[in-house]
Amino acid sequence: LEFRRVLFRSSTAPGSSSVKAKTDVLVGGLTLHRESGDAKPGDSADASKLWADATARTDILNAAGGVVTTVVSGTVVHDKVFVDRLAGTPAGVPNPTGNVIFHRYTTIDCTGAATDQTVALTAGAPSTALSADFAPTANMSFKAEYLGDANYPARTGACEPLTVTP
Repeated sequence: LEFRRVLFRSSTAPGSSSVKAKTDVLVGGLTLHRESGDAKPGDSADASKLWADATARTDILNAAGGVVTTVVSGTVVHDKVFVDRLAGTPAGVPNPTGNVIFHRYTTIDCTGAATDQTVALTAGAPSTALSADFAPTANMSFKAEYLGDANYPARTGACEPLTVTP
């Protein structure tokens, strides 16, 4: 006789969970007891899960690496995204990995069609990625969308306007 129960769970808050399983089965007047985490032969350890969450934000940088919110038309700039773990994410969870999509809009408020570029994150604290260089000629806006990984959910950064002067 084998008894299995599968528990699927998700969490909206970083931290950790432990799940203990136990059952008593009556067979021919005899109660059979099984329990996880009791160190008896054939029994498994309690299940544990580390829950992570992250933030995503992006900056526009000039050629010297400085953050800019206003540039002269034709100035070469690029986006940089920062994907960082939220407070409360257990230390045992690796840094965020995966891909980010840089969205660039020809409007100042991230509306309308976007020009997109997908880039792999470089894991770190925070994890980062850089877009290709571009030279805007008019006001625009941008945001970064982290696609998530096995440990972190997808997150989208705030809309960031860039003022471009003649």
